[in-house]
Amino acid sequence: MRLGKVVGSPKEIRNLIEDSGLKIPDYLEKPERQIGTIWFIVPPAIVLIAATISVLIPAIGPSGRVLAFVVGSGASIWLSVNVHIRFKSAWAASTIVIGAIALLLVSAGLVAPLDMLKQLREIRK
Repeated sequence: MRLGKVVGSPKEIRNLIEDSGLKIPDYLEKPERQIGTIWFIVPPAIVLIAATISVLIPAIGPSGRVLAFVVGSGASIWLSVNVHIRFKSAWAASTIVIGAIALLLVSAGLVAPLDMLKQLREIRK
């Protein structure tokens, strides 16, 4: 085994480090635990349920649609935080939030789909 310029067996290297008064765990990092798959399933399910409720159940009224929008927006932020922690990608996280909120705005009837497309074209210019 080789550790820098030191060559020897793992036991010899461990003894050399410990005899010098150093502690091996102080210099080693434990790998981060991966985020479980359930954390990537629940938030999109909540977003889709909120969008579906807004579209398919007209009896909930405007206040129910706003509540579904708020719950779905919170779930999209939750999902984007999970993506950012797991993949360290701010681009992916922001795309998820923007896409989910746009979906929820259209499904809640707060913005018309054509108006959304016009706004996106203006932003790109």
